[in-house]
Amino acid sequence: MKKILFIVVGSIAVAITGCAKQYMLNDPELYNQYMTRNYGHSKAACYNAVKAMLADEKIPIAKDEPEKGKLVTEKFKAMSVVTGNIQTYNGQGTVSAQKLNLSFKYWIHVTGDETSCTVKMTKLRMWMNDGEAEWVRPDDAGKMTWDPMFRSIGEQLEDDNE
Repeated sequence: MKKILFIVVGSIAVAITGCAKQYMLNDPELYNQYMTRNYGHSKAACYNAVKAMLADEKIPIAKDEPEKGKLVTEKFKAMSVVTGNIQTYNGQGTVSAQKLNLSFKYWIHVTGDETSCTVKMTKLRMWMNDGEAEWVRPDDAGKMTWDPMFRSIGEQLEDDNE
């Protein structure tokens, strides 16, 4: 019974992730919908918060243009994950796994005025092991990468207000 439940739950997970929304990395809607956040702080404060977040995460900066509000990161290794596959045949199961190294490079643009700002990642390059990715599932990738980055930017801004 446990094997059947495990197989059913695994099948549902595959079905859900297999149907997840995916975007090409050159699709502007990816950046407009998923990789843009507004904050009630000045452009300068937001720019400094972005730089502080990058420093905290040990993400190196390749290009820094504060007067234009633009930052470009170096390619950096974000994480290593192990992916697996379960196959069954007549009640016998096998599991195969592989290590996946994910690396990213971000182009970030901060705009705004003295009372509010927008932080937008305007371009993303992503590598899985040695191959460059052309698309991303934002619901999955966002939870692991840019959502925590935006949360950290917000925390940096709140810390500055205290």
